[in-house]
Amino acid sequence: MVVSSDAGRFVAWGNAYLAEQVSLDEAAQAITGDVDVHRVLTWNQGQGEGHDSVAMAPALGMLRRHGVLGLRLVLPVPGDVTGVPGPRSAAAAATDAGEAVVSVSEVTVPPLMLIPRVVDTDDDRSTAVTLWQPHVVELTRAPYGLPTLSEADRQLTEALAEATDTLARLDVARGRDDFARELGVIMRTTEHINVPAQLPARAARMIASGSRLLAIVALAQRTDGATVSATAADRRREAFRPIERAARYALCAGYSAQAEERELDKLRRGLS
Repeated sequence: MVVSSDAGRFVAWGNAYLAEQVSLDEAAQAITGDVDVHRVLTWNQGQGEGHDSVAMAPALGMLRRHGVLGLRLVLPVPGDVTGVPGPRSAAAAATDAGEAVVSVSEVTVPPLMLIPRVVDTDDDRSTAVTLWQPHVVELTRAPYGLPTLSEADRQLTEALAEATDTLARLDVARGRDDFARELGVIMRTTEHINVPAQLPARAARMIASGSRLLAIVALAQRTDGATVSATAADRRREAFRPIERAARYALCAGYSAQAEERELDKLRRGLS
């Protein structure tokens, strides 16, 4: 299974729109794709979620009017909610979803966290409907404890080397034709990921490598899952935990690269 992030696309293409690098329609189309239906719940200034929902294009326009300057990706998992702002109820919802979009704005603008969930519809839709729920969250300094692009790149390089050693040590793939086939699918599918052309080349490479690494870890943890003991399965999970964490952080930094660059520009202008 290849890892895909709805929130990652939202962040990368939303940032490109907010920076006026792509049109509103181009950004919305890239976020939603041709198959899934995305709706965003509206929000009231300082009051969080409303009752109506809008399509992705008007939602991006609402974010700009709300005063959002950039977007960042967070990928929390149980036991590691690094980068997720409070309150606790919003952090719990983001962890349940496994991904969320956090807004970056001036201190006078209430920050938002948009959390996706797939909802059932009353009609006979054959496509998925993803509903993005906004939460007003606590103001924290980006990147909210996550590594910077440079730090995440270094950690990812180390994790890729560690993954190779771990796969060999656990003898995951020996004699497994199905493993090799699925690995080939992962490699092909993560070769080209749809990100804005304006995204830094290093960030795009990190997104591809991080997606690939997460998918390989998931594949390795499934391999022989029914034939290993509970103790051996726990050892596998522990061995892959730091690798999986580095891959998640790389995705957070890669997809959020344009927001980070904007924050660095502000800092440099403030020092000059």
